[in-house]
Amino acid sequence: MWKERKKVFSFLFLAFVIPLVCIVFMRYCSVFQTGIGNLLLYGIEGASPTIAAFIVVGRNEGIKSFLKKKIKDNFSIRICFLGMIIPLLILTMGKIISYFALAQDVFFHSLSMKKLLIISWALIAEELGWRGFLQEWLENYYKEVFVPLIVGIVWALWHYHFILGGTMEIPYLAFLCGCILESYGYFVLIKIARGNVVPACLWHFTGNLFFNLYRIDPSWNHGNMIPYHIVNVMYCFYIMAFLLYKKKRE
Repeated sequence: MWKERKKVFSFLFLAFVIPLVCIVFMRYCSVFQTGIGNLLLYGIEGASPTIAAFIVVGRNEGIKSFLKKKIKDNFSIRICFLGMIIPLLILTMGKIISYFALAQDVFFHSLSMKKLLIISWALIAEELGWRGFLQEWLENYYKEVFVPLIVGIVWALWHYHFILGGTMEIPYLAFLCGCILESYGYFVLIKIARGNVVPACLWHFTGNLFFNLYRIDPSWNHGNMIPYHIVNVMYCFYIMAFLLYKKKRE
């Protein structure tokens, strides 16, 4: 039992400490404050959950076996499509409501190539850690209903480094609620995918992409939280999906 707990403690320690180290270098080393050096550390910072998972599984079952289980086994194009369409529909519905409720001028915004590159990093940066490693570990020791809750809280707390780096300005309580609600959707998707995390990676990428294209963040709306709150309300559909999933299993 201690060996298993040590694995998850090591994962969490690395996932949380790696971004802090990156922040220190970016803040106090001039070579990492701008340009390629800054972008490189930002990438390591964002990929710390996957890096942490690789380090932990590399010392146990092996990275090759882990990747086969999480990426190759049970791969389904149909479920990958589902992983992309769900966040797209939820965010689009939220955007439509806020667009008309606030009489916004623009529905769809363009993104720079740098922003697209950062968003695309979500395809590999986090989900092998959160949904591939942590969620699976928690399922062995906690009731199913609590697993997405714990993952959502950890996921939200992990974003502390974006706040320290000044790249996230969303009020933390609202962000925490969003992470927890969305984690229930991720949980159902992973179950449908029978443990394959590729659909979750596509979900994360699609969610980040349209979150930016639709300008949901309050920093893009003169501090107005209404678009963000509307999207969080839409995320309640994920709780409904989780309850339906549990009912079907029972």
